[in-house]
Amino acid sequence: MNTRLARLAAVLVLLAACEESLTGTLTIGPVTLDALGDQSQLATQIPGSNTAAVWVSDRPEIASVDANGLVTAVGHGTATLESHQGSHHAVATVVVRPAMQVAMSQVSVSVLGAGQERLSVRLDNAGGRGSYRLEVWGITAPGETTRWLQTAWTAATADLDAVVVHNFATPTTGTTSASHWVVVEYQPHGYDTTNRTCLSLPGAVGTCPSE
Repeated sequence: MNTRLARLAAVLVLLAACEESLTGTLTIGPVTLDALGDQSQLATQIPGSNTAAVWVSDRPEIASVDANGLVTAVGHGTATLESHQGSHHAVATVVVRPAMQVAMSQVSVSVLGAGQERLSVRLDNAGGRGSYRLEVWGITAPGETTRWLQTAWTAATADLDAVVVHNFATPTTGTTSASHWVVVEYQPHGYDTTNRTCLSLPGAVGTCPSE
């Protein structure tokens, strides 16, 4: 009887140790950062531990972490961050979105009359946050283009998927909606470069116009 009680006591101790280990495990994630330079604060202490968490990134070229658990996006991709404090363990998955990449679809330029036209375009951002602006260039003569619309820079979220509409004046009469270039310029946050995508509506020929 004493042997059986001793074995039972040993099992109960083992189960208690396992429960303590589980309660000391902290899983975080995924933490998503939308752009380079974005930051997120991880737990500074693992439950059950009396000491501060010390986080280590397996890919510091993507997500770096300081002594206080502050994560910073420095590259694109996925990183795993871990902290071991004795028997206590914490894991965090950090995902840094790819750079902003805007595509245009459902593009139309329609004549409103009285020297006014309307641009309608669907913008879809497949990457992180940034900013964009739109341009419309009219074909004023064979081989000649004039910029009729340039919007202000607009902030774009990582999940941008929307139809954007702008009215604009046309200084030249006789040009139809069949002869335009539509341009979207976009700047991913954290980059100094500006990307430019052009779409020629039926009737527009030549190369994409620029400044």
